[in-house]
Amino acid sequence: MTQKTSAFGAIEVVRAPSTLSGADREQCAAEIQSCIERHRVRIVLDLSNMLLIDSNGLEMLLDYNEQCLRRGGEVVLAGANALCSDILHITGLDQQLNCHKDLRTALGSFAR
Repeated sequence: MTQKTSAFGAIEVVRAPSTLSGADREQCAAEIQSCIERHRVRIVLDLSNMLLIDSNGLEMLLDYNEQCLRRGGEVVLAGANALCSDILHITGLDQQLNCHKDLRTALGSFAR
């Protein structure tokens, strides 16, 4: 699956694949890394098409968020389905990552 990245001003939106595991996770990680290398560290990861996330995917989110935070940005999550929201909640990552129900509110979170 080809990743898609869109720019909304200073914010990059990366559309997540259907899963954040295996090769899909690696492809998504490469897309986020590309944003960081271009000094685009305000990133919204659009999870609206994602069905499942594994432990390696969760770790990837934390790692990239930490990299962005150190550079004055952040990785914000948008549109997680019920299962992914439950996974984020059970693992406590919903408290460590900025999570929003949709893309619009995620983009707006950078206005604060």
